[in-house]
Amino acid sequence: MLSKIAVTAATLMALPLAAAPSAAHEARAESLPLTQTVQLLPSAAESRDGYQRTSFKHWADADRDPCNTRSEVLVAESRVASQ
Repeated sequence: MLSKIAVTAATLMALPLAAAPSAAHEARAESLPLTQTVQLLPSAAESRDGYQRTSFKHWADADRDPCNTRSEVLVAESRVASQ
């Protein structure tokens, strides 16, 4: 039993040495200005594939105005003024 504990302890003590990266293999971080970094982000056209409004049946009117939660979120998050 003591030898199992000794082997386990020796293995656990050696793990950090085996897992530590060597200086030769360290990756260098590239520093770029934010404007260049943002341009590297992929973009795509909006897709509504798979969205079904009927899947959201529990829209609530918590504050008892004529707008349900969906309508209130659309007004709050809109980039143009609501009519």
